[in-house]
Amino acid sequence: MLANTSGARFMRKVKKADEIKIKNIPANVERFKNGSVSKKSIEEFKKLDRQLQNLTRTEGGIDPMTFMEKIYAFVDSYMDRDIYKFTECAKGCAYCCRLYTSVSGLEAAYMLEKTKHLKDIAFTRIDSEAQATQNENDEYCPFLNTSTGTCRAYSSRPLNCRVFASIDGWKECVDLNNSHNMHSWSSNEMLAHIRDNINEITASSGLVVEADIRDWFSKK
Repeated sequence: MLANTSGARFMRKVKKADEIKIKNIPANVERFKNGSVSKKSIEEFKKLDRQLQNLTRTEGGIDPMTFMEKIYAFVDSYMDRDIYKFTECAKGCAYCCRLYTSVSGLEAAYMLEKTKHLKDIAFTRIDSEAQATQNENDEYCPFLNTSTGTCRAYSSRPLNCRVFASIDGWKECVDLNNSHNMHSWSSNEMLAHIRDNINEITASSGLVVEADIRDWFSKK
């Protein structure tokens, strides 16, 4: 975890109970690259796709909260089953919380509903993508507890956060400009389809499709 926004000091506060140790990074990366999505995840994805199609055909349209919860439940299951065994990502490691994090208007609305109890967080409605920034200062996500390196909105975090993982070890994440092996929504067609679904529902609702999480939320 970065100790301050200047990048002068670094800390990684990971509890032993949460730490995952990958002994052979090159071999681990090779296994990941040669692997494939499990049959179980593919079956769950097809089931999810059918459910979402049925929801869109119901009278009155799809309920955004139900839509997001079904997607996030699947993604969490997929990550647990297929991805986390390849990564050292652990609770308390927060280098990636400085990255630009794309959040759609639909996801922002979901987060707002789930985090409205956090009185130190302010929400800004973005009406145009022209208002969006790229987090040029590498600022922490406002939901990050910088004392513990943990996320205060973990259960409602957006897709970009849910599917992001470093495959070649946490030390590769210290430098934000370092290009290394990572898992993201663009890693396979299944996740890209989910991203497209979110964007489609977002656009049809008249909401901004993409803005950094810090454009939607900030510390008061």
